[in-house]
Amino acid sequence: MQKGYNVGYILQSLASAKSYQHSISLLNSIRRANSNSWKSHLNDLTSHNGPNDTALQGLIGRSSVSGMKDWLQSLGYESSNLSVIHIAGTKGKGSTCAFTDCFLREHGRRTGFPGSVGLYTSPSLLSTRERIIIDSKAISKAAFTNYFFEVWDRLGYDLQLDVRPERLPRYRQFLMLLSFHIFVKEGVDIAIYESHVGAEYDATSVVSPAVTGITTLGMDHVRALGPSIENIAWHKAGIMKPEVPAFSTSQEHAAAEVLKLRAAERNAPLRFVDVDPDLPANSPTLIPDVQRKNASLARILSDSFLRLKAPKGQVLTSQDILHGLELYHLPGRFQTIVEGEHQWFLDIAHNEMSLLVATNWFASTVLEWNSTAIPAPTRVLIFTHTFARSSGRDERALLKSIAEPLQQRGIRFDQIIITTLKSDRAGVDCVYERPESLVTQDAQLKYANDWKSIDPGAKVSITLTVEDAMQLAKGSEKHGNGVQTFVTGDTSLIGIVISLLSENSPMDENTLVTLSEQAG
Repeated sequence: MQKGYNVGYILQSLASAKSYQHSISLLNSIRRANSNSWKSHLNDLTSHNGPNDTALQGLIGRSSVSGMKDWLQSLGYESSNLSVIHIAGTKGKGSTCAFTDCFLREHGRRTGFPGSVGLYTSPSLLSTRERIIIDSKAISKAAFTNYFFEVWDRLGYDLQLDVRPERLPRYRQFLMLLSFHIFVKEGVDIAIYESHVGAEYDATSVVSPAVTGITTLGMDHVRALGPSIENIAWHKAGIMKPEVPAFSTSQEHAAAEVLKLRAAERNAPLRFVDVDPDLPANSPTLIPDVQRKNASLARILSDSFLRLKAPKGQVLTSQDILHGLELYHLPGRFQTIVEGEHQWFLDIAHNEMSLLVATNWFASTVLEWNSTAIPAPTRVLIFTHTFARSSGRDERALLKSIAEPLQQRGIRFDQIIITTLKSDRAGVDCVYERPESLVTQDAQLKYANDWKSIDPGAKVSITLTVEDAMQLAKGSEKHGNGVQTFVTGDTSLIGIVISLLSENSPMDENTLVTLSEQAG
């Protein structure tokens, strides 16, 4: 039997009531086995040679799209049953998806088309249901449960798990299939899909998109996608389909050349998109500047879709853009939460490029807010990151992406806190927690020592839980001008912090509520 499924647990659960709790438990049970998961992942990789280009030799990737067409057909669908905008990239794909969603919803409010917009993104921050959103609202628990078991039962998990488990989708594949089922059943006019990892072999690539987009490319997931920017670009370009309009933000030369090559091979018309000079000049949503790149791509993707599908080939108006930007909200991305005299700055950042952007955003914001404060507020960093070694990321390089931009701008943290992903949070709706051993004390010490080597005079602390890290940050004020805490790194860290800050404002049944929305 293929390792990775908790078959006994699943079969036992099938006898239980079909509740939301059981749907989440069953979903988590079909993740890849936790033990030696990355070793298993690497053993499953398949080597691929690039198309007559030495820069692309030795491409690697494990297909997650394999089987998706058959599973989709088992659910009674063809990929053409859903209109899709498909977006891949390294940095900014979540933001671009969210901008596209906002622009199209505002256009639909004004004109009637699209009447309903679906949004599929990953990973989750507070709830699995965040991944599947319709008209700005996460799918309800009741609807999620109902649709989950429709897909689960139709794919025959209870009949096949102990016989041919390899014929069944795993976690991300299942969520992709579930989202497709939900969007069709709920009658959305357009579904915006963010790819998981890569695109060539990604489960989301089962769709037949009306238009595709590629955001800024950089080095990430190198163990899965390959060791060079050319490898990364090759995989991301897998999103392109024959005769389907493809758009990309401006890329570095090597990546752009691979995208052009792949577009030609696939007969996909490719256009590189510059920053749109007509975007509102003073919109706070477009801070930092990288958001202008993302919003510019989102505008082009929206217009391209509308020309293809909307009555009379409508496009976005300046008012659609302006009001769409007002709708934009993406928790955990360039997010600020004000808690009395404590300001929290939150941004998910998985690689050096993302950390550099996040840090510059933090620096610019605190300098603007407190340019004349003497002394400056106490400044704290809370950081942790899983999978750094197994994903090919350099721990010290990650930290330098935080420390060096701050040094250049004369900002210094009064306290550095390296934490884990352990938390006392409870509840079925919490995001799946990775094995705690992935952020061991040895890993924390490595981060702490690396930071001390970059900044020998820094005060660095290690905490066992995220709650401990937050309490340490709250108690660190020493100047009387409040505290500014920058929380960055792993997605789960940001999700836990948002959850803890929002304890008195729990997630509504149908829509995600965060403290930042209430803080205005």
